[in-house]
Amino acid sequence: VGPLALYLVTFIIAFATTPPWFRVLIGNLAPVMILLLVFLMLSEVKPGTGLELLLYNLTFFAAAMMCHYELARDRPSPQYLTTYFLIMSFGGVLGGIFNSLIAPVVFTQSYEFPLALVVACFMVPKLIPPSEEGGTEKKAAPTAPPTAPPKHVLLWGWVSEDEDYWPVIGGSSALAALGVLATLPAYKWFTSALSIVLVVVVYNVAYKYLWKRLWPLYRSLPKETRGRINLALDVVIPVALGVAFWYKFDLLNNTEWYKDWAAGILNAFPKGIAVSRNTLNIVVLYALPVMLCFFFVDRPLRFGLCVAAILIPTKIREGSGAGVVHTERSFFGILKIEETENRQYLIRGDEYLLNDKGERMLAGKYEYRRLVHGTTLHGTQVSQHDRHILDDFQLLTAMNPWDNLAVLGAIQRFDMRQEPLTYYHRTGPVGAMFGELTRRGKDKEHVAMVGLGTGSVSCYAQKGQKLTFYEIDPAVKKLVADTDQYFTYVSDARKRGAELDFRMGDARLKLKEDTDRKYALLLVDAFSSDSIPVHLLTNEAVALYMERLQEDGILALHISNKFVRLEPVVAAIAEHHGLVARVWNDDAEKQHGKTASSWVALARKPEHLGERLCSPVSDLMVKYYHGLQLLDVIQREYPDLRGALERSTGKQRETVLNFLDKRIGDPQALRFATWIRKYGSEYETLMDILKKETGYGFRPVDTLPGVDAWTDDYADVMRVMMIPELQAVRKFFGLPTPVER
Repeated sequence: VGPLALYLVTFIIAFATTPPWFRVLIGNLAPVMILLLVFLMLSEVKPGTGLELLLYNLTFFAAAMMCHYELARDRPSPQYLTTYFLIMSFGGVLGGIFNSLIAPVVFTQSYEFPLALVVACFMVPKLIPPSEEGGTEKKAAPTAPPTAPPKHVLLWGWVSEDEDYWPVIGGSSALAALGVLATLPAYKWFTSALSIVLVVVVYNVAYKYLWKRLWPLYRSLPKETRGRINLALDVVIPVALGVAFWYKFDLLNNTEWYKDWAAGILNAFPKGIAVSRNTLNIVVLYALPVMLCFFFVDRPLRFGLCVAAILIPTKIREGSGAGVVHTERSFFGILKIEETENRQYLIRGDEYLLNDKGERMLAGKYEYRRLVHGTTLHGTQVSQHDRHILDDFQLLTAMNPWDNLAVLGAIQRFDMRQEPLTYYHRTGPVGAMFGELTRRGKDKEHVAMVGLGTGSVSCYAQKGQKLTFYEIDPAVKKLVADTDQYFTYVSDARKRGAELDFRMGDARLKLKEDTDRKYALLLVDAFSSDSIPVHLLTNEAVALYMERLQEDGILALHISNKFVRLEPVVAAIAEHHGLVARVWNDDAEKQHGKTASSWVALARKPEHLGERLCSPVSDLMVKYYHGLQLLDVIQREYPDLRGALERSTGKQRETVLNFLDKRIGDPQALRFATWIRKYGSEYETLMDILKKETGYGFRPVDTLPGVDAWTDDYADVMRVMMIPELQAVRKFFGLPTPVER
């Protein structure tokens, strides 16, 4: 909505009456904003999500304003306006067709946005003084070619409409390069000063003996010849810049002279000014090329080609970067399959074991293949697991040879490729919910999953069990289920005898059609690139999910998100439907391949979740904060304990236990005493006790005043966003901001 509103505003302003200086303002502002955004895209500097969104929107506004203003400025006389507006509307249609139909088919990455920036650079107008724009004043006759460029040209690189001082700009750039080379030996401050003096000397000598002779020679050439030279330079300069930028890492980072030069520059700064190597690299490798592009802003063709030379190849390189084995683009976004590896080394004590060459001795290696949608990881699978040869024998320690044989057989039988990773790890929330089904003897009941991902959940499907996937993107099914070239979770489940079904289309529509299905467990994980499928998290959606569950079924909602806090929204939905809700913010990532995740388990009654997902400890968390110590909880439950502690002369723990033991027939007091004796401390937090008692971390969901349940008619996503800049704007305008990051 925001970009569309800005787009329409630019039309309103462009076709309104504006002062003459407005064209000069927007004509200078737009290229500066574009270059700032290009620098941000290339360097991957993170100024913060809010500022980044602001820069993207402001750049879009400035570029659209510049183009629309030029379009409005060139409108014909009234008798041709019908054709003019018809052609303009047809251009909008062509742009929509390109973005929605052609680009997803032709491009495997979102190259249309960088291309749009480059095209905007081509549209930068050649500005003339405001007095000449209206045509009311006569233009002064051109004067004779100057023998030397004016001083303001040397200082600012500005070029008028009539004069082209490209040698000045080219010479300035060359001298800047000489200055960089001159500071190579700058290990100390005095060598830096010497380098600066050298730059000044070279600059003055070049200006006096080269430019004063070459400049008149260039100006004496016929205008057509100078035009051909400039046209050739419009191509040569961007090509040279692009080649240098493409190989910048190979030419600089992998050479000793750049490392020495960078060390000298960093050492030359005063002690009070701390500049990191990364900051210096960003300035040299990204800021300088972007600034160089600005010198050619007076020639739109050269300016646009220079921006294209540093931006487009970089984006192409990112799309086919290290580890990317396949890229697929559909209507729903861009899918990338990447390969990574994780190595383990032999350790003795706190030190790595080294071989004869002084290298670390490899104990094992995991090779992973993962599916990424935009910025969201959709799943990971081990593609290869290399074990150390001694792994097969180090566990053969049992006295009984049959036990040794069983252990060896288990090691050989274990297939890491069939282990669920990332958000679906067996030690995480999903594993806990499948474990609850097993405890009830319902481990072969029908289960469903909204969102296919890499098919990781199919690892839990047993022989004869039915598992239904609801997936909206055919490209995901093509990569995950229709072939085992990249991921084998689905094919392995089929080989085990599991019955897998795929329902393609919008999950809510398909669930509404499946009136004859009842699931023991329904998992909803349909987020993509941090975008929220609001229609899957509304009162009406949850009501539909509960209709498709068995009476004692469990609904699992994946609420992990970097920008939106969904827990209070789900809490409000659960309260609306009278459901029991428990959340586990699992941040334990010590297991190989495991990713932190947050899941909410919902059921009609507490017993449907079981004692491990809805334990008596979690019941206490409904009343008390999960980080509260056990002693504080006991004192709040039994206010008389405080007086007993004040009167007691013995140890505190014994006093508390004696107090609890005297409350015969009180199951809660018995439970408190048991926990103190079991864990040897009254200072354990409720969350610590919960994890020790159940092995899991499911606690009651937190509600927030002012956060209502989402509905199909209204969902205030902005209210629960955790972007600091957005929260500041909402507070400034007096809007509710219940969520604090």
